[in-house]
Amino acid sequence: MEVAIIVHRLMQSRGGAEGWTIRFVQWLCRQGHSVHLVSSHLPTPHFAQFCEKQTIYPAGNQFEFARFVSTEFDRRNADIVHDMGYGYKCDVFHPHAGSQRALNEARAAAYTGIRRLSFQLFRRVGVRQRKLTALAGKQFQQNSAHFLAVSQKVANDIIRMHDVPKERIHVVHNGVDIQLFSPELRQRNRSAARNYLRAADVDLLLLCIAHNHKLKGVPTLLQMLEDPKIKNIHLVVVGGHTQRPLDRTIGSSRVTFVGACDDVMQFYAAADAFVLPTHYDACSLTVLEAMACGLPVITTRSNGASELIENQVDGLLLESSTDLPALRASIEACRCEKNRERLGENARNKMRQNSLEKNFAAIEVVYRQIVSQVRVAA
Repeated sequence: MEVAIIVHRLMQSRGGAEGWTIRFVQWLCRQGHSVHLVSSHLPTPHFAQFCEKQTIYPAGNQFEFARFVSTEFDRRNADIVHDMGYGYKCDVFHPHAGSQRALNEARAAAYTGIRRLSFQLFRRVGVRQRKLTALAGKQFQQNSAHFLAVSQKVANDIIRMHDVPKERIHVVHNGVDIQLFSPELRQRNRSAARNYLRAADVDLLLLCIAHNHKLKGVPTLLQMLEDPKIKNIHLVVVGGHTQRPLDRTIGSSRVTFVGACDDVMQFYAAADAFVLPTHYDACSLTVLEAMACGLPVITTRSNGASELIENQVDGLLLESSTDLPALRASIEACRCEKNRERLGENARNKMRQNSLEKNFAAIEVVYRQIVSQVRVAA
């Protein structure tokens, strides 16, 4: 098959979805498919050896890029046009972040009082927000497109908010590279990673990886540390806009803000547990990576990744992102080394069933179904 992959900014440092796309393109090429990459730039010069066909359109912003790939890109030679969530004319639309409307709902819920009202007003009158809303309307009104949902949560949002028929939605949960993210590599690098963070052996080191701190529940974690019952926690927050490490002390605990980072494996290696009390997540790749590393994870049912977690067996689930007592109890449960080992081992075994290879192969099956339907219709 000839597959056109549409993605705006293909830089691995920008987030998990773009790193996923790079690996997916490489996998498609290894399977013998011809891949035509449509982007605003190539991720690295050597990427051309995996993907010989490229259309590079240096769009200034995502709206300009969406217009180009939807109205000007020549798709006549492609069997499948797979859009990673940018344009509005494709065969497969794959919104890794889920529904924009659902995301806006969650962002509003992360605020209280006057700040929530201000956010909702800004959403209505802000130029960028209005453009995003209009673009999302076009994307989910594609009558012939199929939609890849990274979780059942996303599928439900698409049906509820955009009236997309469920027969055109395919749920394919995110997968993870179980070779790259492994307990063996974590243990091998643990000592050096903890020394780098100056983490005392008695500390319970909690890791949170989040670019949008408010949405992903970082303020909730900081509020929890103010509880005098919480002792000797070292919280490491990776992601966000901090350019260099910043340390804070809250009670008897310590917080290290690392900022943006290309290599997160060193932080998985240092951690005792991973925590993401998110208000909304389509299907967090970082949660799945932590599970593959054999770490116990704490997250909310507002995270599509929770569909892959059995509470108290291979992870700990919170009903609400703001339930401080439940969050505190889950963290205290991770102080027990045997409990951490049990949860982590079960989490690793679960991720063996959700490898990146299985994830990619499931999408290839969707491709073949679409191509078969088109041939029958013809």
